[in-house]
Amino acid sequence: MKQEKKDLQFCEIYFNIFNDSLKESINLIKKAFEYNKKFFNLNKLPKFKIILVDSRKEFDKLWGEKSQKWISGFAKKTTIIIFTLEKFEKETCWKKEEFYSTLVHEINHIFFTNITKKIYDPLWLSEGLATYLQHNQKKPKKTIKISSEILNKNSNYKNPKYNMYNSFVYYLIKKYGKNKIIQLLKIYGKNKNIKKSSKIVYNKDIKELIKNANKI
Repeated sequence: MKQEKKDLQFCEIYFNIFNDSLKESINLIKKAFEYNKKFFNLNKLPKFKIILVDSRKEFDKLWGEKSQKWISGFAKKTTIIIFTLEKFEKETCWKKEEFYSTLVHEINHIFFTNITKKIYDPLWLSEGLATYLQHNQKKPKKTIKISSEILNKNSNYKNPKYNMYNSFVYYLIKKYGKNKIIQLLKIYGKNKNIKKSSKIVYNKDIKELIKNANKI
């Protein structure tokens, strides 16, 4: 089935059926975009795509392999693939109410990519920041010991340590402020060296920052 398209100016939405559920989805997409836009204080962003799918089979075709039920969406360069609001609870292990927070997470990846020219690199920063906004910038519920070895292991992309990444990003923002982490993204986008970028922004290397974060 060829999908229909709706242009929201900041993004194009591809869908199978236009119904009341899609109308609600569009409102949530706009809200999630504005939330990220406000956080990054970024007025201009290249137009991106959101592809809404109705089945795991359709999702896996775009994912590239069989996916686990906890995977409800993903970002790839300038495209987001996510289950429709109508099928979200049926096709994933998440409640329908998690559709919006998942949108926040995936749209965050689009902003991250626009600033850094990377998408999941470093994984802890990309997923940590997306999870931080997804959880409405709240303090993580559980205290998690941050491991330097795990944090800097990009091969974890198939089993991301979301809670650990989120805890570290939360610490950086709580301790040094939001502007510092945005500065980190911009500098990293230019020199492509996260260790060097961290030293420039925080005047500390990542290992020292992790050590300090674990003291709290």
